[in-house]
Amino acid sequence: MYHNKQGWKKTFKHLLKLDYCFLMIKLPQIEVLRGEVLLDDVKRIGELEDDFNLDVGLLIGILYEQFLDQIRCERDLEVFAKYLIRRVDEIKYEPQEEKTLVQTGPNEWSLATPKRVPKKKKHEMTYIQVRIKESFVYRGEVMLYDMDELLGGDEINFRIEEVIQVLYLDFMNNIKKGQTKETLLSVLNSFANRED
Repeated sequence: MYHNKQGWKKTFKHLLKLDYCFLMIKLPQIEVLRGEVLLDDVKRIGELEDDFNLDVGLLIGILYEQFLDQIRCERDLEVFAKYLIRRVDEIKYEPQEEKTLVQTGPNEWSLATPKRVPKKKKHEMTYIQVRIKESFVYRGEVMLYDMDELLGGDEINFRIEEVIQVLYLDFMNNIKKGQTKETLLSVLNSFANRED
């Protein structure tokens, strides 16, 4: 048993100074399992010990940090904004049907778009806790604000959690299309270069 109270106090103060926050990301359970399988492959290829701490939350945090770096370097916010709007919409809502003719009066017709219907849950959903530096969360919030302003306002109606959800699901979709050794080594390299 550890009896050194000063040691505990120092450790606790150190944890409080890390300036991290925790976000809860809602994901399909099958995609979380797919991420765990990927990380198992990363451990195997990287010849890492079983107790080496790789988890889906850490992977998601790294994907988000890489996304912010990409935004910072390329800075084409309009393209990213339109992409994110489309992807969040695809995840949240059923595909919109084409406009149809609707009779509005005895001799009147008009084109109408059906209301968007929230997607029916096809998969069991789960929440993953992701630890991210506060400054990265703020950077993401500023990015969303800038994107909304760039598009004229009221276009961006989602939060950082949904951006992160899109990033992870897109990454997993790319893995489904063909998991290559290079992708796995890239993930391993990202873990190795992480500043924590």
